[in-house]
Formats: sequence, structure tokens, C-alpha cells
Amino acid sequence: MVEVLSVFLLIAGILIFGFLGDLIFQRYNIPDILFLILLGMVLQRYVTGSAEHELIVQFAPLFTTFALVFLIYDGAFNINLESFAKGIGPSMLVTLLNFITSVFVVTLVARAFALVAGIAGFGWSQALLMGFILGGVSSAFVIPVIKKIALSKDTYSILTLESAMTDVFCIVSSLTMMEIIQLSTFNLAVVAGKITTLFAVAGFMGILAGMLWIFLTKVFFRENKSYMITLAYLLLLYVVTELLGGNGAIAALFFGLVLKNSRQLMRIGAAIMGSRQEHKALIVTSQMEQFFYSQISFLLKTFFFVFIGLQFNFHSTKTLVFGLLVALAVGASRQVTFLLTKKRKELDQKISASIFARGLAAAAIAQFAIDRNLFNAGIMLDMTYAAIIFTILFSSLRIFQVLRAHQQPVQ
Repeated sequence: MVEVLSVFLLIAGILIFGFLGDLIFQRYNIPDILFLILLGMVLQRYVTGSAEHELIVQFAPLFTTFALVFLIYDGAFNINLESFAKGIGPSMLVTLLNFITSVFVVTLVARAFALVAGIAGFGWSQALLMGFILGGVSSAFVIPVIKKIALSKDTYSILTLESAMTDVFCIVSSLTMMEIIQLSTFNLAVVAGKITTLFAVAGFMGILAGMLWIFLTKVFFRENKSYMITLAYLLLLYVVTELLGGNGAIAALFFGLVLKNSRQLMRIGAAIMGSRQEHKALIVTSQMEQFFYSQISFLLKTFFFVFIGLQFNFHSTKTLVFGLLVALAVGASRQVTFLLTKKRKELDQKISASIFARGLAAAAIAQFAIDRNLFNAGIMLDMTYAAIIFTILFSSLRIFQVLRAHQQPVQ
């Protein structure tokens, strides 16, 4: 039985370490994520025992799913409606270019790796699944990092939207690929219909839930609203969206966008209705509430990257090589970003090309493959964790070099 005092001591130590890592990032431009992963490795090797490991494995799916949903929701609060409208075109170009390029290179690396390593049953379909799993940058990495760099508003919006959208692309494409693998068939109409349904239902539910929450806040919660009730509402939105066949993560993104831009949306609605009562437009989420969410994001980010270090397989040389090769491949392919950022500042261009870390979405999808008993799911999970660690390491080092070269202070 896991001792309560030991668990409390471990949690306190992780939080303190996460806080110190954040201070180091602010002072020396060294991303704190590296320290968190290192701490997880140390805990795995010298601290945690079988009882703690069983507890981690048991709660891994619950933790990764909640962290993914909440971080996407919180990331939406960094997107202004006006910036979103201006940046959706460039963001989609950057997102699609980088996602397709990454899927292509990871698929090739995975297939070549499987052939050389002699992994039985690991064909092109599973290689493509690895490409989808590792095809997008991590919002859990991108958003905390770019918050502390003085980028232009347009670049900030593009990178934020890219990280959120590639999380969704990875989830949708990976789950679709899993179904194709398990069904051993491919029907273009079925696949296209499924993806359309996931996006349409999620977008509709997120916007509807946001509008309803604005109304409830204005009528019932204007004077006294608990922040925790919003979290309960977010979880309810996720559950209902998933039950209706949509994607809960993208519903959370749209929900956050609506809440963040409630004043602009209410003014637009008032203008459409011919009302002149714009002065009554309500900001649904206060600065204090957004600060509260940022603290939860810090908590989730801290434990997630420690969790990645805890799950890292030191004993598989093959997966270590795979992670290294993927990091080199996606880091090189990320340079195509320069083609779409020629008119931006040099710092914006280099930071955009340096952000290629994988993270929470990839881990959650790989864990889901385990839950679905997919063939070779265990090796794919190890490969995913290795790729996450090496891409975070290389991306962090690249960002550190860029900031040092430009003498950019972290804010």
C-alpha cells in the first residue's frame, strides 16, 4: 500500500522543483520542461517502487486526457478574436504544411526503424499511425514557452493556433487510423464522414456551450461565480461532445475562444439585433479567473512532464535510437516554416522554425492504443515517449540558442 506521507512528500517535491524550474527559465532561458523530465527519470530510477508505478499506470489515461482537454481550453484564452480572424488563414497554412511534412518524415523513419530493428507486424499502416501520433507540435510545450518570449501578436496567434489544431489533427487522424488498422479496410467516404462529424459536432457544441455559459454568467453568476463550476461545465461539455460523436478536445478549444471573446461577441450580437446597450457587454472570465486557470495549467504541465520521465524506458536502445532519429527528422523538416514566415521579424522566423517538440497529445494517443489492445501498442508507446523526450530536448536547446543569439529576455 502506498503510504500517504510518501505521496504527499513526492507531490510537494515535484511542485517545488517545477517552480524552481520556471524561475530558471525566466532567468537563463533554459526551458523548465527539461528539468521536469530529468526529475521524472531520477524518480523512476531511484525513488518510485512497484506500488507507486502501479498507481501511475492506473491513472495515466485519466490524467493525460484531462490535461489535454484543459491545456487546450486554457490555451484558447491566449487568442483574441480579432487576431484569430486575421491569423486563421496563415495559421492553417503553417499548420497543414508542418503537419503533413512531419507525418511524412516520421512515417518514413518509423518504417525504416521497424525494418532494421526487426519488429514483427510493424508495416506501413502502423508506421503511418506513428506519423499521425507524432505529427504535431505540443500545445503543452508551445504555449508556456511562447508566453515568455516577446513575439509579435500575429506570430503568437499563429503558433498558438497551430499547437491547438495539430493536437486535434493528431487525435482525429490517429483514431481514424486505429480503426482502419483494426477493421483491416479503408473506405474514403466513411473516413471523411467521420472526420467531418468530429469537427462539426465539436465546433457546434463548443460554441453553443460558450453562448449558454455567457447567458448563465450574465443572469445567475454575475455577482458570485465559482471558478470550479466552470471546470465542471468544461468536463460536462467534453463528455457530452464525445457521446455525440464529436471531439471533446476541439469542443474545449471553441468553448474557451467564446469565453475569452465574450465582450466582442456580445457587441456583435447587439449590433445584429440593433441594440445600443453595448455598455452592458460582459467579460465572462476575469483576470483573476484566468490566473487561476494558468496555475492549474502549471500544475498539469509540471506533473505531465515528470510523468513522461517516469515512463521513459532506459533499457531499450532501439527506442532511444528511434526517438533520436525522429527528433532530427522533424527538426529538419520544421525548417520549411521559413517559406511562410519570410515577411516576419528574424526572431519570429527562427522561433517558429525551432518549435517542434511533441508532448501531451502524442502521449495520450499512444496510451489510447494500449487501451484498445492494438498490435505492437507497447513498442509504439515506448517509441512515442522516446520521441517526445528527444524532440523536447532538441527544440529546447534550439530555442535557447536563438534567444541567446538575439539576447532576448524571457518575460
